Amino acid sequence: MSLARIQGLAPGTSQDLGLPESGDTERNPNTNVQDSTRAARACEICHYREINCDISDRGTPCTNCAALSVDCRDRAGDKVELFPDSQDSMQGLQTSFDALHAANVSNIRAETEAMKLTRERGSPAVAPALSSTPIAARTSLKQNPNVDELELSFLQQRGAFLLPPRELCDEIVAAYFKWVAPIVPCINEAEFRRGYTQNDGTTSVLLLQTILLAGSKICTSRELCDENGATHQASSIFYRRAKALYDAQYEVDVKIVVQALTLMSWSEEGPEDVTKNVFYWSSLAIAVAQQAGLHRSVTNTTVSLNEEERRARKRIWWTLFARDRSIARSVGRPVQINIDEISLEMIKEEDFYDVGSGPSASGPDQATIQFFLAYTSLSHISGLILSEPYIAKIRPDKAYGYPYLEARLTEWHDKCPEGLIWNSDAHSFLPALLQANYWTTVCLLQRRQDDAGRNVPPGTFSLNESGVIAKDAAVNIAVILDALHKAGELRRVPSFTIYIVFTAFVVLAPDSRSTDTQKADRAKQFVHVCMTAMKDMSVAWLTARMVHSFMSTMYQEA
Repeated sequence: MSLARIQGLAPGTSQDLGLPESGDTERNPNTNVQDSTRAARACEICHYREINCDISDRGTPCTNCAALSVDCRDRAGDKVELFPDSQDSMQGLQTSFDALHAANVSNIRAETEAMKLTRERGSPAVAPALSSTPIAARTSLKQNPNVDELELSFLQQRGAFLLPPRELCDEIVAAYFKWVAPIVPCINEAEFRRGYTQNDGTTSVLLLQTILLAGSKICTSRELCDENGATHQASSIFYRRAKALYDAQYEVDVKIVVQALTLMSWSEEGPEDVTKNVFYWSSLAIAVAQQAGLHRSVTNTTVSLNEEERRARKRIWWTLFARDRSIARSVGRPVQINIDEISLEMIKEEDFYDVGSGPSASGPDQATIQFFLAYTSLSHISGLILSEPYIAKIRPDKAYGYPYLEARLTEWHDKCPEGLIWNSDAHSFLPALLQANYWTTVCLLQRRQDDAGRNVPPGTFSLNESGVIAKDAAVNIAVILDALHKAGELRRVPSFTIYIVFTAFVVLAPDSRSTDTQKADRAKQFVHVCMTAMKDMSVAWLTARMVHSFMSTMYQEA
C-alpha cells in the first residue's frame, strides 16, 4: 500500500495529514463531518480547504484541525498561524531550499513513522535516505511568488520542497537521462543540466521532482531500495511531492507542466488504482498540450517562435504521441491523439540539437536519436492497428485493412537503421527494446486479423498462418527478454514492457501442453523466460508483480 494511504500517523507529523488532494472528495473515516450537510460556519482552515467543519457544534479545535494538529480559529477571529513556533513568517519562499529545512523536519519524521507502520504491516520499507535523514535541498530552484501563504504551508507539509542528498539526487538524475530520457526525450538535457548544476534558480522544482520520480523507478542505489531491492516506496514519495506541486499550480510555465505530466505517467499506486494511473496522467498531459496548441504547426502563421522553441515543441509533442500509443496498447484504452488533427511537422534528427550546433556531449547521441525516430514511426503503425477495429465498424470505407498494415510493418522493418536491429551476439539495450516492440506489434496485428479473419477475401489469408506468425514473433520476444535478463536490464525497462512480456507468454503458453514433447519442452523454456522477466520487472513496477502472480496461476491451471 502507498505511504500516502497509511493511516494512524502520530499527531504533529506532516507526511500524511489527511489533506485531500486537489479534486479528491475522500474524507477521513475518523471524522464526524457529514458530507450531505453544509456547516453553518467554518474555521479558517476548513474554509480554505472548502470542506465541512464542525466548529459550530464542537468548538475549537474542530475535528479536521485536530487531525492536522494545527491551531483552529473561527473565521471571525484572527488569522490562523500554521507554524506558531517557526521563525519563518511564511512571507514567501526563500531563495534557497536550505532555508526551508526547519519547517520540513516534521515531514521527514512523518515519513519515518510511515515507514515503521509499513514495516509492521509486512510491506517492505524504503531506505532511510528519503525518510529518516532531515536533509533539505542543496540547490536553488525556480520560485513562484504568487503562491499564497496557506498553500505554501501545505506544500511544505507535503514535503514538496524536499530533495535527497545532492549525491543521491545526482545519481537519480543520471539514471533518468540514461534509461528514461531516450524513451521520453521531452526535456533538453543540456538546458536542464545548466540550471541544475549552476544553481541559477532556473530549474523547476516540479520538473525536478518528476525527474526524480521517473529516475527512482530504475535507479539501483541502495539508498532507494528496500530489503527486497524494490524502489516502490521511494518513487511513491517523489510522486506525492510532485502531485502536490501540480495540484497547487506551483509551476506556471505550460511547457514545463506538460513535461512534468508526461513523467508523472511513470508513477503507479498499484494495479487497483483506476483514477490517477498512467493513462490518466498521459491523457492529462495530452489535453494540456493540445490546449497550448503544441500539436499545431506555426509555420506560415503569425505566431512568433524562435527555432529553439519550435524544436522543443516537436520533441514534447511527438513524445506524447509515442507515449499515447504505447499506453493505449498496454492498458487496453483507445488512443487519445487523432493523427488527422495534427498539423505539426514530423520530428527529425536536427530537432534534438541546439540551434547552430550538431551533436554535443551533453545531448543525446546518434543512436539514441535514431531510436526515438524509429520508435515514433513504429508507434504510429501501432496506433493504426489499434484503431482499425473501430474504424472498420463505424466507417468501413476508411478502414486500412490487413494487407496495408502488414505492408507498413514490413516497410518499417526493412528501413530500420542497421544499428537498431538487435543482434544476440552484440546485445544493446535500445535496439533490444525497439525490436521487442516491433515483434509485439506483429503479434497485435495477427490478433486483430484473427478477430476479423472472416472478413478477409478467401485465399488471401488463413487463421493458421496468423498463428504461426504470432508464435514466431513471440519466440523472438522471448529471446530478447532472455538477453535483457542476463544483462540485468529488465528493471530498467519502461512499464509498457509488461504488456510485451505478457503478450509473448499468452502466445507461447498453450504449446507447453502440446502432446508433441519436443514442441512442449521448447515452449516451456520460453514461458520460463517470460516468467523470469516479469519477476525481474516487479522490483520496479507493482503492476508487474500482480501480472506475474496472474501468469503463475494461469500457467498452473492450464
